Amino acid sequence: IYPERSAKSIYHELIARGLISSGSISLSTVQRFIRNHGLHKPKEKIKDRRAFEMEFPGDCWQTDLSQGPYLTIEGKKRKTWLTAFLDDNSRAVMAASFSFEQNLLSVLSVFKTAVMRRGIPKKLFMDNGKVFHADQFKFICASLGTIASYAEAYSPQSKGKLERWFLTLQRQWLNLLDWSTITSLDQLNEMLDDYVENQYHQNIHSAIKAKPIDRFTEHIEKIRFVSSKQ
Repeated sequence: IYPERSAKSIYHELIARGLISSGSISLSTVQRFIRNHGLHKPKEKIKDRRAFEMEFPGDCWQTDLSQGPYLTIEGKKRKTWLTAFLDDNSRAVMAASFSFEQNLLSVLSVFKTAVMRRGIPKKLFMDNGKVFHADQFKFICASLGTIASYAEAYSPQSKGKLERWFLTLQRQWLNLLDWSTITSLDQLNEMLDDYVENQYHQNIHSAIKAKPIDRFTEHIEKIRFVSSKQ
């Protein structure tokens, strides 16, 4: 469909869409397939600018924690917390996961998943919570070449896109769950991943008039991914 695409951008799109993992198929395999089938054509540059958002996917991610639902496990109610990373340009969810703890380890686990699946953001925008100011978190951002940026105090509107996604998640998914059937955190997170990839990412977003995952992969060649073995 897009013969101007490079093999590398196609490879990373397959990973970003969750169709393959970085360890299952190598970049060289994709390159060889394209070369053997004569599928490559010169790339035509297309520019897409929109107001009030970053110019390209990967330019900036927003991240935050939100209170999650209570789970009843073995007769005990346990509170959950949701960590999410959202791409500013495409509104695609880079990664999201529930945990029982509101701590650095939980946030770093989700951030690692986001980077492995969707690439390395140029900038990470977050609030002034203690977990985001942790030296280890700042060090990881610096080692990736990601600029750590913080919102002004008492200005939740600065992370409006992510706050809207939290509300969308609540209305479209959380409010419709049958909690009596959910017996573990792993099960809840599997259901969350299914909602994100097969419902949220596949529906037209009202603000961008496109599917978030399509918008995210449109300029995937501009995203810097973690090096993989070829």
